Amino acid sequence: MSFTAMMDDLHRALEAERDRLARIRNVLKLYNELSRISDGVGSRHGVTLVVSLFDTKKVLAFDTYGRENVTVVVDKFRTRLGLPREVIKSKAREVFRDDAIEVRDAVAYENNEGVKILFRDGGRIDVLPGSFHIWRGVDDRVREFCDWLMRECYRIGSEQNGGQKM
Repeated sequence: MSFTAMMDDLHRALEAERDRLARIRNVLKLYNELSRISDGVGSRHGVTLVVSLFDTKKVLAFDTYGRENVTVVVDKFRTRLGLPREVIKSKAREVFRDDAIEVRDAVAYENNEGVKILFRDGGRIDVLPGSFHIWRGVDDRVREFCDWLMRECYRIGSEQNGGQKM
């Protein structure tokens, strides 16, 4: 399973529910429905998928759902990255080139290791042992990097484990 396939699945699910979502005027109910849809998509792909709506001005901007501010939780109990941080940072620099203004080590809660990628547009990607968080738009380069992360760091969809998560 790839990040791209999961995002495509999410976009299809959101498009199928678009008219119904557009009729919901209560922000909490709308967020709950969005969570229900993303939970369903994530479970089909063996992860927890969260679509965040931090900007209250974008709550009714349905075209942005699943196209920015996405979290993928592979294993919330995992405490070590599946690859050395230097490998992840090198791949981030290769994929994002000049758009990434800083790629650095990050120490998460409970001393878990991680990598933080900061972008010119103010967005970031946080890579943690059991999850990654995208706080920016999901474009082709983000998809490429996250496909690589899922395959190489989290071992989802890799032939090494029969395509299952570890």
